[in-house]
Amino acid sequence: MVKVEDGQTVEIHYTGTFDDGTEFDSSHSRGETLTFSVGSGQVIQGFNDAVLGMTIGESKTISI
Repeated sequence: MVKVEDGQTVEIHYTGTFDDGTEFDSSHSRGETLTFSVGSGQVIQGFNDAVLGMTIGESKTISI
């Protein structure tokens, strides 16, 4: 399986929540993915780092 590397463009769905579980943002609610080039500085570093090494269809929970 292909793993995400720097320089690749990815399309992802995400849901952002506060520590108490309150949702503050969601690509699902908008009905569109977030597209960015990994390693380009388009998203915050912790988010960028979290997608590195992921594969198509993989889900992950992260805290930033």
